[in-house]
Amino acid sequence: MRAWREGGLRHILAAGALAPRDDDAPALLPPFSDCLARAKARPTFALTYLELGYDLCGRSDPARRELWTGLIAHCGNMAGKTVFAPCTAPRDNGLRFDAGSFWECIGRLGPRYLLLFGEDAAEALFPFARGLGDLWYSHNLTVLLFPGTAALLPFPNELSRQAGERIKALQ
Repeated sequence: MRAWREGGLRHILAAGALAPRDDDAPALLPPFSDCLARAKARPTFALTYLELGYDLCGRSDPARRELWTGLIAHCGNMAGKTVFAPCTAPRDNGLRFDAGSFWECIGRLGPRYLLLFGEDAAEALFPFARGLGDLWYSHNLTVLLFPGTAALLPFPNELSRQAGERIKALQ
């Protein structure tokens, strides 16, 4: 275990560890608490990307909003099945990764798939995943890695269409 920690691994969850928590679960701050308040129980998809902390805390970018609205519409049948789960929160004029709060949200919600946009978010949440490719299984989730939001803009482009087709194939 110590060797894994020294290598950057911070979250090892056993099977069943993603079950909904009881009342002594830690209180979460925005945007993580907002994610839980708005989410439907047991969504099929959890979607995250670096800038989501801004988008959920009042500094939304219209181009990103258009991207996610368009991508979900392109995939069809994702409404009510998708939760935007932040992996960052605005802090000190920037964004700070908060993997602990992210995993707490994921644990309480229990999605089947994690749609992870951007290598930066992937490295923060899965330090061991470098070189695994764009599909792996971890934390009782099927994880799909996609390009970051900057590569998917302006919407639509070829990369965003390819992302949409990969997501559609899961339904």
